[in-house]
Amino acid sequence: MARKKDANPKQHHRHHHHRHNSSSPKQFPEPVPRTDLAHRLRFPIAVAASLIIEWVLGAGFAYSGVATTGGIRNGVEAWVMAGWRVVEVGVVEGGGWGVRDTALLGLLARLPEAYLLGLFYHSPPLDILARVATHLLSLTLPFALFRWRFSSSPVEALKGLLFSTNPSITLLTASIYAVIAYASFLTYAPTHLAAHFYGIPDVSFTHTAQFPGLVGWFLPVGVVVGWFVYNPAAAVAAVVALEAVPRLGGNVVDSPAERLWQRLYREYWTQLAPRTKEIVRRTAAVAVVGGGNAGLRTWAMIEGVDGIGAAEYAGLWKLGAVVTGVVYWWVGNV
Repeated sequence: MARKKDANPKQHHRHHHHRHNSSSPKQFPEPVPRTDLAHRLRFPIAVAASLIIEWVLGAGFAYSGVATTGGIRNGVEAWVMAGWRVVEVGVVEGGGWGVRDTALLGLLARLPEAYLLGLFYHSPPLDILARVATHLLSLTLPFALFRWRFSSSPVEALKGLLFSTNPSITLLTASIYAVIAYASFLTYAPTHLAAHFYGIPDVSFTHTAQFPGLVGWFLPVGVVVGWFVYNPAAAVAAVVALEAVPRLGGNVVDSPAERLWQRLYREYWTQLAPRTKEIVRRTAAVAVVGGGNAGLRTWAMIEGVDGIGAAEYAGLWKLGAVVTGVVYWWVGNV
């Protein structure tokens, strides 16, 4: 009995010590899952890869002598353009677009510079193509490696519609941009180019251009904008019609903790038709990326262009994108 009594305290002490340890375990931070870590690193890697690809392609074109892709004037402009690439990649990442949409947006980003160099600076066509190809590949390749998908869901269910070219929409889009360009040529563009684009070799196009000819010049813009904005919006509307997806809505009680932007989002954005949402977000992308490139690249990469001239030139392309988006919305509702 004495041995049994002696053994019990030790056993009781061991159990008590075990309960004490289990009640206060050491806290260790949970490891970040690999999927979350890869998702967090995807954006900075895409930005770095895009900048590296652009530099390699630009240096390759310049070294080979096939074309000169242009140079940034000093260190300030170089940092500005690097920061702008972060915005471009952020727009693509935020949109969740696939390779097709990224390539189209990259093409729209460099068309303003291509028109300016071709019509007023008389740059060689090979040089312009090299600039466009450099930007297109540097923006598209990182996402092609990361995503491995052709386009974004649910639009990919109607890929045939995505690549179809509607002649009426193409002509309508080209006419919108032609009207804006022609109006600027008749008003302020000649003096604007002479005052803010120092050293521009030729502004005669502003005097000789006629509206039908401008429509022809902007047909490539009409095709690309139609592919990027109008066709996906039409495809989304078709998918919703086929699936009979109900609209979000209903009576929702206002929350005292709800912020203004949350209330606006709930009361307005969620009530829009899927087609309208698609037009709005894609039009915004064209205005931001296309208009931003029109201004920043004109200012940073063309000698003699000041900030005012670049901003006004960018404004024309932003206006064209916004008016086109409004007209697309109107066409789909008539």
